[in-house]
Amino acid sequence: MFLAPIPHAFAYATGEEGITKLLAGKKGLIINTHGTPSAVYDEIGMTAGLKITSDVGVFDFTRIEPVDHLLFGSIGYLDKEGYKKILLKLMRRLIVTSHNCKLSTRTNRVLVLFLLFAFFKCVYGLKWN
Repeated sequence: MFLAPIPHAFAYATGEEGITKLLAGKKGLIINTHGTPSAVYDEIGMTAGLKITSDVGVFDFTRIEPVDHLLFGSIGYLDKEGYKKILLKLMRRLIVTSHNCKLSTRTNRVLVLFLLFAFFKCVYGLKWN
């Protein structure tokens, strides 16, 4: 399947004056997942590389303010308890982030419903469909 590239005009524009960053005033929470254990990524510098690429290379370039950057390793290799810990950490962080970023009530409800469903899926093996 071929996906057409998203035009850059929503995040930045180019003109005679150079690059105009169009997302000033926006905030973002970055969540990276990977199959490698986090300790390995930390040791080889990949964690720092992911943070620089996302926080500086994308968010700073478009003027999005990163509110946090969460990295979760060993995805695909964790037991049920490992995934529960990740979901609980995500739930706590997203609740704090939504409060600090003053998200709408509707957005908060959707976010909480998604997280609760993900949590129950992990705990009780519920199906996504």
